[in-house]
Amino acid sequence: MRYNIFISTFFLFFLCFSCTTVRVPCKIIHPADVNMSKYKQLAVDEFKGKCGHDAKGYFKEKLTQSDRFTVVDRAHLDKIQTELSLSQSGASDNSAKLSIGKLITASAIISGHISCDYDENITSEDKKCTKYDPKTKESYEYSCIRYKRYGTYRISGDIDVIDVETGRTISTKTLKTKADELTSKIDGTPEPIDKGALKIKCMDKLVSDFAKTILPWTTIEEIPYKKASNIPALEIGINKVRIGEMDEAIQIFLESLNSLKKDPKIKPKDISVILWDLGLTYEYSWQFDKAIEAFKEAYILNPDDNLREEIENVYKLKEERKKLEEQGEMKK
Repeated sequence: MRYNIFISTFFLFFLCFSCTTVRVPCKIIHPADVNMSKYKQLAVDEFKGKCGHDAKGYFKEKLTQSDRFTVVDRAHLDKIQTELSLSQSGASDNSAKLSIGKLITASAIISGHISCDYDENITSEDKKCTKYDPKTKESYEYSCIRYKRYGTYRISGDIDVIDVETGRTISTKTLKTKADELTSKIDGTPEPIDKGALKIKCMDKLVSDFAKTILPWTTIEEIPYKKASNIPALEIGINKVRIGEMDEAIQIFLESLNSLKKDPKIKPKDISVILWDLGLTYEYSWQFDKAIEAFKEAYILNPDDNLREEIENVYKLKEERKKLEEQGEMKK
C-alpha cells in the first residue's frame, strides 16, 4: 500500500515538474469606447456639481498628456463659432471661412455633472493588550480600547462628449469611484485622515476611467506560457518572447513542433504544449488566424477548456485590433 502511494506521489510530482506554467508580462493596447479619430480639437467645458470646478483641471491635464487632441476651453470654441458666424455674413474671405469651418467640424466638447462627498467615523472595541515592564522584564496583559477612524471619499459623475458641429451627443458615461483610509490607536485618538489625498486619488481614478471612453488604453497582462523539461526549445522560445523577439520565438516553436511530430516517443499532449506556446505568440503578435489554427490543432490532441477559452480571447483581440486600426492607433 505504501509502495503504491509512493509511486502515485512520484508520478504526480514528475508531471508537475515536467510541465510548468511561466507567466510573461505583455503590454496590451485596448481601443477607446468611441472612435474619436476625426476630432482634432477638444474643449473642456465647466462641469456642474460640487466637485465640478476641480474636475475641469484634472480632465484638461489628462487629455493634454495624451497628445491626441488640442485641448482648449469652451470659451475658445465659442470665439471660433462667433468668427464663423461673421465669416458666413461675408466678413471674411473664402479661405478664412474654410479654415474656421474645419476647426468647428473637428471639435468636440466634454461637459457634465461631478458630485462628491466625504464620510468619516470613529469606532472603538475592547481588547486585551500586552505591555512590557522594563523593571520586572516581564510582559503583562491589560484591558485597552482600540479606536479606529474610517474615512471614505466618493466621487461620481455623468459625463457627455458632444460634437460641436452637430450638437449630437457622441457618448454619455456614468462613473463612480471611492477611496478609503483607516487610522487606529490604542487608548487614544487616531491620526486624522488625509481628506485631500483621498480626493486626489478619487479624481485621478475617475478621469482615468473616463479617458478609456475616448482614448486607447493599455494593460500589462501575464501571458501563461508552458514549458516542459523534455522539450528544451520551449524555454528558449519563451526567453525570446520575454525580450520582444516574437518572430524568432515563432521560428523556434515551429522548428521544434516539426521535429517532435516525427518523434514517436513524443505524446500528443506534449505536442499540444508546443502548439499552445506557438498559438500565444501568434496571438500577441497580431497573427490571429494562425493563432486560432494552432489552438484548434492543440485542442484536437488535448481537449482542454483553456484552449477553447483562449480561442475566444483571440476573437476578442482580433475585434479590438480592428477598432484600433479604425481609431488610427494601428496601421492596417
